[in-house]
Amino acid sequence: MAYCPRCATEYEDSARECIDCHLPLRPGPPPASLLERKRRPLRSDVKLVPVHVFSGGTAVMQAELARDWLESEGIPCVLPGEASVGMLPVLDVPVLVCEEDADEATRIIKEYLEANATPGEDETA
Repeated sequence: MAYCPRCATEYEDSARECIDCHLPLRPGPPPASLLERKRRPLRSDVKLVPVHVFSGGTAVMQAELARDWLESEGIPCVLPGEASVGMLPVLDVPVLVCEEDADEATRIIKEYLEANATPGEDETA
């Protein structure tokens, strides 16, 4: 058995890469900590903190992609104001996560942005 270190999907030993995340698989079953993070919902009693702010005409799309990436890592997040940004694309779209997930989420978003950067993009943290 092998598993994806990002999404915890399990594969046969002959598989080498996650078909969704495109990451090399790790041998054995996924660790309990990774499975627990995947199942953890966003609670209403936690403090949310911004880990990145997207701006401009593609802010909603970029924030939604970042949210999908974080949630595939088991980190729940919120995009406040995304509906109003669709009408007024000059607004910013912050990506909010639980305070306890902030460091990990910041790292993940940084990796995501570096992997998907196009020349001339200007992201603000």
